[in-house]
Amino acid sequence: MRNSFTMTRAATGAARQGRRRRVKLDMGLIMIVGVLSLWGFIILYPFYNAVLVSLVSEFHYIQNPLMLIPPEINFNAYRIVLSNEQIISGYLITIYAVVTGTTFNMILTVGMAYALTKRFPGRGIVLTMVIVIMFFDGGLIPTYLLIRNLGLIDNLLVYIFPTGFSPFYMFIVRAYFQSLPNSLEESAKIDGANELVILARIILPMSLPVLATVTLFYAVQHWNQYFAGLIYIRDISKRPLQLVLRTIIIGIEQVMDPNMPAELRENIFGEGVKMAAVVVTMAPVMFLYPFMQRYFMKGITIGAIKG
Repeated sequence: MRNSFTMTRAATGAARQGRRRRVKLDMGLIMIVGVLSLWGFIILYPFYNAVLVSLVSEFHYIQNPLMLIPPEINFNAYRIVLSNEQIISGYLITIYAVVTGTTFNMILTVGMAYALTKRFPGRGIVLTMVIVIMFFDGGLIPTYLLIRNLGLIDNLLVYIFPTGFSPFYMFIVRAYFQSLPNSLEESAKIDGANELVILARIILPMSLPVLATVTLFYAVQHWNQYFAGLIYIRDISKRPLQLVLRTIIIGIEQVMDPNMPAELRENIFGEGVKMAAVVVTMAPVMFLYPFMQRYFMKGITIGAIKG
C-alpha cells in the first residue's frame, strides 16, 4: 500500500510539473508570436498605407492619415499616373532592360563563376582583379567618357552593357558551384562530356535555387535603375519607368504649388498621386517576390556557408 501510494504521489507530481512546463512553453510561444506579429505589422504597414493613400481622397486622408480601412475608394490618382503618354514607353523600356540586362548579367556571372572554380594559370590574378572592382570603380567622369567613346549615349544598350556582372553575386554562385560533388563532373568527363555540356546539363540544373535568387536580384536592380537614363539618355521616349514617374511627381508638385491658380490644383491630391506612382513601381516586384521566396534562404545560405 505504501509503495502504491508513493508511486501515485510521484505520478501526480510529474503530471503537475508537465502541466507547468506546458504552460511556460505556451506563454513563451504566445509572446514570440505576438512580438513577431507586431514586427511584421510595423514592416508591412508603410506599404499598406501607401496603397491606402493612393486610393482615398485628400479630405479623408487629412481626417485620418493613419487609417486602416478606407471609408471610400477612388482611382483618380491612378488615372493621373496612367494617363501620362510616356508611362507605356517607360514600362516597355524597363521591361526591355530587365529581360535583356538580366540575361546578359547571368551569362557573365555563371560563366565567370564556373571558370573560377577551375585551376588555370593566372586564376589568382583574375580573382584579385574581381575583388578590386568589387570595392573600387573608375568614377563618374571616366565612366561617362567611356560610355561616350563606345557610342552608347542615347542608345538603349547603355542599360545593358555597362552593368556587366556583380562580383558579390558571382562569388555566391561560385561558392555554390564549389559545394557540388566533384564526382558528378568526373563521371561526366569519363562519359566524354566537355565543360560546356557539364555546365549546361549537370551544374546548372543542380544550382536552380542560387540561380533563381541571383536572377531576381539582378532583375530588381534593372527594374529600379534610373541613373543610366538620367545621365546617358536624352530622348524622352527612351527613358525608363523610374524617370517617367519622377517626371510625373515633379509635375504634380509644380501643380500643387500654392502660387499656382486654384483651378489647376482642384481635384488633384498630390500625396495620392505620389503614392500611386510608388505602387505602380513596386507592385510587379512585390507580386514576384512571394513566388521566389522559397529560393532565397536555400540559395544564398548554401552558397555562402559551403563555400
